[in-house]
Amino acid sequence: EQEGPGVIDSFQFASDFDGYEDTIFRFYYDGETEPYTSAKLFQGMWHSSEYLFGSNGKSSFYITVKIPFEKSIRITAEIQTEANQPQLAYWSIRGLLDGPPVTVGDYQLPGNARLKFYEMEKVILYPLEYLSLASGGQLEDDQSNGILFASQLDFKSSSFDYLEGRVTFTSNTKEHFLATGIDDYLGSAWWFTTSRGTYDQVSGAGLDKLKEPGSVSGHRIHSRDLIPWENSFDLLIRNGDRSFDGITLGEPDITQLSSRVWTYQWKKQ
Repeated sequence: EQEGPGVIDSFQFASDFDGYEDTIFRFYYDGETEPYTSAKLFQGMWHSSEYLFGSNGKSSFYITVKIPFEKSIRITAEIQTEANQPQLAYWSIRGLLDGPPVTVGDYQLPGNARLKFYEMEKVILYPLEYLSLASGGQLEDDQSNGILFASQLDFKSSSFDYLEGRVTFTSNTKEHFLATGIDDYLGSAWWFTTSRGTYDQVSGAGLDKLKEPGSVSGHRIHSRDLIPWENSFDLLIRNGDRSFDGITLGEPDITQLSSRVWTYQWKKQ
């Protein structure tokens, strides 16, 4: 817990008790009694060369994504197992107080900007079905401005044809294509078929694992192509897609998806 204004720029946590991966981290801003956002941060953190978030070993994660706060911040961790005894954990949280304005990419965040997560775990998608990964502002009281910063995606299916699915971003009823295919969104083309190996592009996009057919885990970081919105937003993906002639591309199957979307949001002043 820390009084502000300030920014956290290094957050590391490690533990190894049974069920550690289900630990919920909650973020409270400016003396709020209810968490503004929460996430199971152990999940979806893979060992890679990405410096903004990942894992440096079993049962650990690190985050160097900037977490600004205006008046104060409090971060809690809650065990979700039925353990009767306290569990050992190590963590370090570092940052800067009363520093210069916080920038993300080339964008200077307002003083009241907050980091907010949207998570989904093992959601089932049927062929050609759409799924909203993150949305907000549909109700007037919930409206804010913000930017899409990053997405983490973990797919499991019987084939790779879900990778043909479009990725779109809608703000104030205006739809924009972020990619015509999920593989394109993750920074590739032709389904990563050149080497079937690890794909890495620091601060752009990364494919962390390519496992058995149909399973892909990757992330896209928008620090160089931030996606802004005003009032409302909706980030959508589709399980497979159709051609301009209306023909289904390949044979997309039932697909399981876990995801985490990172955003910055602030109320208009």
